Amino acid sequence: MQHNVDIKKFVQFRHSNVRYPENGSYTKWDCTFLAFDTVINISIFVHEHKDAQAILQSAVDWCRNAENCISMFIPSSDISQLNQAHGKRVEVSKLTWDLLQISLKYCKNSRDAFDITMGSVCKLWDFKKGVIPAQQDLHAALIHVDWKKLKLARNDGHYYAQLIDPLTSVDLGGIAKGYFADKLRELLISQEVHHGIINLGGNAVVFGGKPDGSPFNVGIRDPKTPSTAQAPTRILMAVPLHDGSVVTSGPYERYFTKNGNIYHHILSTNDGMPVKTDLVSASIISEKSIDGDGYSTTLFALGSTAAMSFVESTPEIEAILVRNDGKILLSSGVIKYLS
Repeated sequence: MQHNVDIKKFVQFRHSNVRYPENGSYTKWDCTFLAFDTVINISIFVHEHKDAQAILQSAVDWCRNAENCISMFIPSSDISQLNQAHGKRVEVSKLTWDLLQISLKYCKNSRDAFDITMGSVCKLWDFKKGVIPAQQDLHAALIHVDWKKLKLARNDGHYYAQLIDPLTSVDLGGIAKGYFADKLRELLISQEVHHGIINLGGNAVVFGGKPDGSPFNVGIRDPKTPSTAQAPTRILMAVPLHDGSVVTSGPYERYFTKNGNIYHHILSTNDGMPVKTDLVSASIISEKSIDGDGYSTTLFALGSTAAMSFVESTPEIEAILVRNDGKILLSSGVIKYLS
């Protein structure tokens, strides 16, 4: 018998008893679901009296609500309404407003490499169908890319956003997962979950370490080895962490090949084409996952030498960079995690 399953609403819960003699008995619960066009996995370790499934369901519900606020593909979302407002001010949720406000900080710090108003450029590309936009279309769209055209205001508990250029379009895909990973950690901790792992497709957040006091090992994938059903992802190295985030991203995440050329999804704010870089992978280690998301695009656009200089001058992040010649570069503070 064939069953029709709405994959967007699919949620799977699993649990297994894990015992730590020094600290009592814990049950490990796992939850897998789809949101933000990403497979999300959450694992928590809780004592048996806790209603772990209800806690995990609250995380799923939070993600569904957040997606309804910021997705460009949901017509009723705050971001869709903002992009379709033709320059008028629109009222948005506090969640959307907070994410927009935080995103502007990363735009400002990126040396013009990261801009959340690249929506008009991004929508010209189709990486599933292998569509390359015409140069004149990219040029026309780039005229409307400028994060300074986004204005935010709040008054008496109401939150507002405005794009002063009617043709400017916001796309939060380059930073939202990091923000949401941090918020999910806060949500779980608020429900007295003290040990857990959150993975949003390359954005991993851990907290509390394992119940026995040992760290979680967060794997960094080998960018030279594509993941397939026949050959699972090969791990380049593992970062032991009790608390923090590892965000790994690269051109290999979304790309197509045409006429012998590779076109990836990390686009230049200068010409709208995939950035030319000597990096194939960037992993950012930080306390907050949004720092990893917010700065990863900047690192790719800068290239390995300038990227490492950027990392060394940005105290909230450390980085493991992989060049296209296979050389691995470590920022000065990474050794404390790997030793």
